[in-house]
Amino acid sequence: MNIERAENRLKAMGPEDKDGERETLSRKSLSDTLATSQRRLKNYQISRENYDYIELELERLHSKISSLAEMGIHRQDPNLIDNEINVVSSSMEKTEKAMSELDFINDMSFHDEEPPILLEE
Repeated sequence: MNIERAENRLKAMGPEDKDGERETLSRKSLSDTLATSQRRLKNYQISRENYDYIELELERLHSKISSLAEMGIHRQDPNLIDNEINVVSSSMEKTEKAMSELDFINDMSFHDEEPPILLEE
């Protein structure tokens, strides 16, 4: 919205060479608003991609943990289970890092939403 509005206002101002002092200041302000809005849009898109990735990772980890529990019951092989747990732990650390980066980038919090399926069980 801000991007389109700023672009339209800049176009409506006409050629820059006819600007007086007030128009020059207005054009500079609108140009800065446009640049800031474009950066915000880019940050939002990156955050959205990170959020989608985190959701996928949580689903994947939930499946992995369920699979580990089933393997533990069927195979009773401590070394296999230990290796798999280490892989899951590493994935969880990467996911946690991505989540903290997402919080830092746009101050988005996951506390307002429903908990992931993993935490409901």
